[in-house]
Amino acid sequence: MSKNSTRIYPAILAMALLLPEALPQAPSAGAPTAQRESDAQADRGRRRRRPPDPFAGQERIRALVVTGGCCHDYAGETKVLMDVMASQAPVDWTVVLETEGRATWTTTKARVYNQPNWSEGYDIVVHNECYANVDDAEFVRKIVAGHNGGLPALVIHCAMHSYRALESDEWREFLGVTTRRHTRQHRIAVQVKDASHPVMKGFPLAACGFNGFADHVGRWPCLVVFRRPMRVFRRIPGSLPV
Repeated sequence: MSKNSTRIYPAILAMALLLPEALPQAPSAGAPTAQRESDAQADRGRRRRRPPDPFAGQERIRALVVTGGCCHDYAGETKVLMDVMASQAPVDWTVVLETEGRATWTTTKARVYNQPNWSEGYDIVVHNECYANVDDAEFVRKIVAGHNGGLPALVIHCAMHSYRALESDEWREFLGVTTRRHTRQHRIAVQVKDASHPVMKGFPLAACGFNGFADHVGRWPCLVVFRRPMRVFRRIPGSLPV
């Protein structure tokens, strides 16, 4: 695991594919030579003005994002994640976004998980999928096996409730909690419980934000609490349950 990997945790705000940089359009065949030369000079100028890499010389973090499924703009969320992290850590992203047809988006089985050693070569995996009704225990064991060697995971929102149709507990034990749903959107005050832990570096000791509080049915022995909700301030009018 890269020594920079823990820098990812405090900076992640949410979960979109990183839009490729717009390439300069090729001039039409009839464009004047002078115009083509002017465009080329402008392009070279833009390249010269590109800001220096703030992480030059640092070890790159190889991150895999697995995302898609029900209920959210996963392409947009992933772009937010990448844009935020661009100023926080030297991350090279690989994104797998899989969503089957709307009628079956909660039963999508991301094909990446069927690849042998699917997590090999990465320093961290971000799980931001919403495949709630996948109930194939053997398939879920393949997902969990990708972390059995200690590969870190960040599990975001709907991924906490993914694979909830599964009767066995492979996914829930991996999470450290049993949770199948969350409440309506609220303003929730959150307090840090272990400010000394490396992954909490940079977090404010107390914060308040909009979120839906996950209904935790149970905790597993491996769970370590870094932050916990303190109280709900008010409901957001018009919010919908998920």
